[in-house]
Amino acid sequence: MTKAVLVKNIPGLEEVIVVNVRSDLPEIGHPDVLYLVKMDETNNNQPALYVWVDGRYSKVSGAGSNDSGGYSYQQITKLGVTATPTNPKTYEILIPKTFDFLRHPIEVLKFSPAQQNVVSTEIAFDNSDATDFEPNENVTFNGVMKLKTEYFYEMTNDNTWTETGTILKTLIDRSPFKKIDKLQFLI
Repeated sequence: MTKAVLVKNIPGLEEVIVVNVRSDLPEIGHPDVLYLVKMDETNNNQPALYVWVDGRYSKVSGAGSNDSGGYSYQQITKLGVTATPTNPKTYEILIPKTFDFLRHPIEVLKFSPAQQNVVSTEIAFDNSDATDFEPNENVTFNGVMKLKTEYFYEMTNDNTWTETGTILKTLIDRSPFKKIDKLQFLI
């Protein structure tokens, strides 16, 4: 471990400690020390600066420095790659070592050989598919899946009406509908 003298007077920092690799950092750091790692194995072997915060080292500079402990996302995209079972293409994705085992999820999309020019129907939207969807009062399965366009409401007799004829009434909540094309009364 090498100690260096601060050229600038930074309030709260008393010294800079330089180490070759991150694993050379002291087991317990000091909050008033800035740690320079020359070849940080968790930062693609690039230099990084650390401080001791809340009982652990937190990266303050270098690729991937952030509040989540210094780990960053990296997208690797390979376009225009042609691979066959006899001539596969393999790419190595480096996963940096960590001291707290926290890692971002790694997702890999792998293409596998299959039949070509095949058209298949996965969902026919008929009654057999009804269990594949959550029940909804606005969708109906009657041989095909479609939006429900007819709604039936129970009418009640208005007993306060004393004149000739009958008044039937019901309350219709219009908020779920964009518009109502027509009303039809069935007796």
